Amino acid sequence: MTILVIAEHDNTTLDRSTHATVGAAALIATFTGLDVHVLVAGYRALPAAEAATRIAGVSKVILADVPQRVSDMAEVNAATVERIARDYSRILVPATSTGSRLASSVAAKLGVALIGDITEVLSAAAFERTDAGCSLSTIQRSCGVPGVITVKMDAFAAAPSEGGGAMLQKIIVQKTRRAVHASPDEMRRAKYGPGGTEERHLPRGTQAATFKALSDKLETAIGASRALHERLRLKRYSCVD
Repeated sequence: MTILVIAEHDNTTLDRSTHATVGAAALIATFTGLDVHVLVAGYRALPAAEAATRIAGVSKVILADVPQRVSDMAEVNAATVERIARDYSRILVPATSTGSRLASSVAAKLGVALIGDITEVLSAAAFERTDAGCSLSTIQRSCGVPGVITVKMDAFAAAPSEGGGAMLQKIIVQKTRRAVHASPDEMRRAKYGPGGTEERHLPRGTQAATFKALSDKLETAIGASRALHERLRLKRYSCVD
């Protein structure tokens, strides 16, 4: 098993949060002896992936190159991580607004708990975080399941951007329901629900007719339920002469 860091970048350069997250992964590696891999997913993101191969302490970089711009890069990252998660015991994500949303999505897809905003690595499976009110708490990771962890950037020293020589592996990104190319006009017209399906606004007259039909069906169902309940009540309390 290995440690995976999900990189934040602009397709050309890596964000400092990525280097700090690799720094946290390197501390975990000192307890476990595991390798550190970095996932770089994006549109024409080869320059960012090549930069990741030079980070000290990284042994492998996975480039998930998206063939076109997508409306939701977090969905691409989550789907990609879900595909390769079985090879990793810990998945680390920067605790930025984008990273935290991604980590929540990955944890949900894998069906594991999220360990959020760690500020210190205590052991291979124990981490410290600062809760509201600046109180410190220790979180223990469950053994045997992948751990999804968000890392506070300011709490860890950034891994050096030079000195590494990681191998680069390119994988094919599978199309997801939400991460599809869309023009700004299409994205304004379409809103996506929690399930990832597209939801469009209906004309006002159509909406009224739809709600009226649903109301009629509901009223019929309630009437049938009451009639059944009454029949059962009469049967239960009827006397046999």
